[in-house]
Amino acid sequence: MKISPARPLLLVLFAAIALSGSAAPSAQAKSGRALGPVIAKIRIDLFSDYQCPSCKGLAEGTLKRIKEDYALKGKVRLVHHDFPLPQHLYAKRAAILASAADRLGKFDQVSEVLFREQPAWSVNGKVDDVVDSVLTPDERKKIREIANDPAIAAAVDKDVELGKRMGVTSTPTMVITANSKPNPVVGVVSYPVISRYLDSLLAQ
Repeated sequence: MKISPARPLLLVLFAAIALSGSAAPSAQAKSGRALGPVIAKIRIDLFSDYQCPSCKGLAEGTLKRIKEDYALKGKVRLVHHDFPLPQHLYAKRAAILASAADRLGKFDQVSEVLFREQPAWSVNGKVDDVVDSVLTPDERKKIREIANDPAIAAAVDKDVELGKRMGVTSTPTMVITANSKPNPVVGVVSYPVISRYLDSLLAQ
């Protein structure tokens, strides 16, 4: 785990986001992209790329338990931000489809299958087929219509710009903010390590 000291710019940006609870498109109250109370003591802003193997590792090995043990129990606010890297040819399409699925209440299901089937679609580019596998025929039609809305791609671009302003350069990056102090955590972190860190923040 790499925890970097908070920089002044990061401090200002994350304090503003934590106070507003909705500074980014991914932080909407009814969105599956954000879990946990807006007023939680700790906020975790996750910047992730669906085609990134390390993001897959973090999602499947750590984030699932953070959601269950912390976000759903009201201890933290966990917010997903898309950060598709330019070298990953199909990452933005995956992010657009996941964002579209969020409008159908299917964000978790689509995110999970994108990571689970990442080794296949990251090679053959059949992102849409993978997403279709967890949707009904009616949902497949709706998700195409939503994905074609320019606002969806714009929301992904806004997440990327937000990450850049916050100094994110690689994925996955979690920025854990407590007491208005942001700490970037870069790379895959095991659940035992991150849970000890979160517990220490909660105890302060």
